[in-house]
Amino acid sequence: MTIEPPAQTAAQPTSGAIPQRTVRLAWAADVDAIGAIQVTALRETLPPELAADLDAGLLAEAWRRAVTTPPSARHRVLVATEGGTGPDSHPDGHPDGPTVIAAADLGTSGSGRVVGFTATAPAEDPDAVDGADGEVLALHTAREDDDLTGALLAAAADTLEADGFSRGQLWVGATQDGLRRVAEGAGWSPDGAHRRLDLPAATSGGLAQVRLHTGLTDEDAVTSGGRDRGPVASGGHDRPGGAAG
Repeated sequence: MTIEPPAQTAAQPTSGAIPQRTVRLAWAADVDAIGAIQVTALRETLPPELAADLDAGLLAEAWRRAVTTPPSARHRVLVATEGGTGPDSHPDGHPDGPTVIAAADLGTSGSGRVVGFTATAPAEDPDAVDGADGEVLALHTAREDDDLTGALLAAAADTLEADGFSRGQLWVGATQDGLRRVAEGAGWSPDGAHRRLDLPAATSGGLAQVRLHTGLTDEDAVTSGGRDRGPVASGGHDRPGGAAG
């Protein structure tokens, strides 16, 4: 008599294997997921006439360049993953092993599917202080999840601080209530700057944004709340994900 093994209805972690969530530096293998997540997020914030033309493949290629050939050592892309049960390892066998950057406790590093991403870089606004001001260029998640958004934002802030910036800034769309709520709950606050991004072929008059900022060092965390830098001219960054969301 042959005894068949029971059908597998769902993958269950073996003893000692815990499903994990982690934030790490992005790899080239992540860019398709990053492009797909960004398209989904932007379709909720951009005018319909622009959202319909978004191409996840083109965005993925832009992010591939950002990941593999960044403009500087201070331009970084991070991804959040979840669902893994083993240690993260670079798909190309990176000798340095996993790179995990996170302020929040996301559990042990583990491989899994990409569920969100963020990017950091030196700030390029006209009033930015060179070498001191860093920016969160993009922050998108695969689903509405305040904990996931907060974890990515915390990791982005940690990355900016590790890269030597003393202040962080983040542009938030007027309709991005969830991101703004999470950011302000984490200590980010409006600094008085606002702008309207010009959107080619759009009939809605552009995308209104306000700028949030936070101090990344103890000294700037105390003093940045009173920093008034005024309005910034309309326009945008020619960089993947220039509008966070």
